[in-house]
Amino acid sequence: VTSLSLELTATFHSQMEIDFQYNLGQAVVEGYVCDFLLTLALHSGVTSKTSAAVELVQKNHEEWGPTMVVFNEIKSARRCAEQLCREGIPAECVDSTTSGTSRREVLAR
Repeated sequence: VTSLSLELTATFHSQMEIDFQYNLGQAVVEGYVCDFLLTLALHSGVTSKTSAAVELVQKNHEEWGPTMVVFNEIKSARRCAEQLCREGIPAECVDSTTSGTSRREVLAR
């Protein structure tokens, strides 16, 4: 049995060996990476964490702009998207079954 190993990194051990520059801003503009801020809100004593997330987005969506909310359960993500839509805030639930084309369409909106 043959064992293969592959290690990839974006960190160069010696900066002197780099003969090109490709910064984050350029990668974002060209669509290779997504530049986003992460806000972690823990809700203790809240009956529904989905409702708490909806309330948080509702209060801040104009200031935040495009926002990604991540859930550990698909049913919670769907419920959150439905509640946001009912409140007039465009939202989509994207999961492992969402095609690449659909994901790009969501990002383009």
